[in-house]
Amino acid sequence: MTQPSPSMKPAFKDVCRKGECFDLMQKTCDKLLKCGHPCCGSAGEKECMPCLQTECIDKMPEASKPKKNIDDFCSICYCSSLGQEPSLLLKCGHIFHVECVKNQVQKGYNGPRIVFNYLDCPDCKQRMDAPGCPSLDKEIKKQCKFEATVIKKALERAKFEDLHKHDRVCKLKEDRFYGKLQEYAMSKLSYYMCFKCQEPYFGGMKDCDQANQDYVNFKKEELVCGKCASVAVGGGTKTCKNHGTDFIEFKCKFCCSIAQWFCWGNTHFCEPCHKK
Repeated sequence: MTQPSPSMKPAFKDVCRKGECFDLMQKTCDKLLKCGHPCCGSAGEKECMPCLQTECIDKMPEASKPKKNIDDFCSICYCSSLGQEPSLLLKCGHIFHVECVKNQVQKGYNGPRIVFNYLDCPDCKQRMDAPGCPSLDKEIKKQCKFEATVIKKALERAKFEDLHKHDRVCKLKEDRFYGKLQEYAMSKLSYYMCFKCQEPYFGGMKDCDQANQDYVNFKKEELVCGKCASVAVGGGTKTCKNHGTDFIEFKCKFCCSIAQWFCWGNTHFCEPCHKK
């Protein structure tokens, strides 16, 4: 490095003046750890993560050793090592680039059906928890609030569909869903985001994973809830005095199954008929 560092802080003494390096510096924790190595965490974090240098990891108690070191690649992007970009330690113990986790959370679910696996750790599939990173923690809590809304709707629908009486929930003790109505409801019921009102709505049962593979190139504007669809077609029930608008549904024009798709402004399709 022929020019002095853009910062006087010891943690950034080896940072050059290239624009990309300067940008990363501003996003990185500016503290030195007790061992003398720079922290690999992010700016504004509440607590520094453990040192990721191999010689320091070797001296740590087995129970507190980080699962990766500074030279290991982030297992979300696989583009750069953990020491090259601000990283974070999740509560489950796995380490990733902060921006990679943020992008995963902000991108959300793929396909038309609402699922929440984007909130799970890519390595262990536990729900991500990042209390030490305020900006990410805020985004995760926002998405968890959205998940709670869908769960509430799913539990109400589960009782309407008598899922709480299903053998897998109340009789088969060896079944993974025994005594877990919420998990069973979320696995069996399909919810979609209405393009018009931006509220999640019930779109039918997910009876077979293979038969209900979500589209990669679906059109968001064709996903419309019963309430908005009834307005669009100028007919049908607008609300219910007992259930509000959550249970308003249209049937598929071709097979009379519950419709998930509303196309061309006037035609309702179930998932199988929409794929034909």
